[in-house]
Amino acid sequence: MEQFRICKNCDFPGVYAILNTNNNKIYIGSSRNIKERLYNHKPLLNHGKNKVKEMQDDYNKGNKFIAYVISPVRVRDEKYLKYDDLRYFERKAIEKFNATDSEIGYNKKLDTGSKRLIEDRNIEYAQADFDLFRNQKHYGYLQEKSAWNIERKRFVKKVMNA
Repeated sequence: MEQFRICKNCDFPGVYAILNTNNNKIYIGSSRNIKERLYNHKPLLNHGKNKVKEMQDDYNKGNKFIAYVISPVRVRDEKYLKYDDLRYFERKAIEKFNATDSEIGYNKKLDTGSKRLIEDRNIEYAQADFDLFRNQKHYGYLQEKSAWNIERKRFVKKVMNA
């Protein structure tokens, strides 16, 4: 597996996650073109220039990352409001995933924009899948390493094929 894998078919606006598959820490972001944004993250990590120091440190240690879509977002056409929806849903995902907790995520703050409520369901489903995946190891549901590896592969396949 390459060190930074990016989901296929994600060239649309939405909220995305970058998951460290070694320690299960997560970074939440948003973009008008997820694929393009993720391809911007990759060289920054490769050249040691990512602004998220903890994520860069983990990458430098050889940790593996996957980047996938949490939720597509419809972007409004109004000239001055086009980023409001993205920022709102990014903030909601950061809250739901608890990504500002340094034990869980790489995000530093929640201040990403307006306060609206539309597509929370997708974020909640993605967060529930992630919690199920993370808790199976954390709470000892999967004691054997081989069982954990099977579950990790299932999760990676599910999110990367979305």
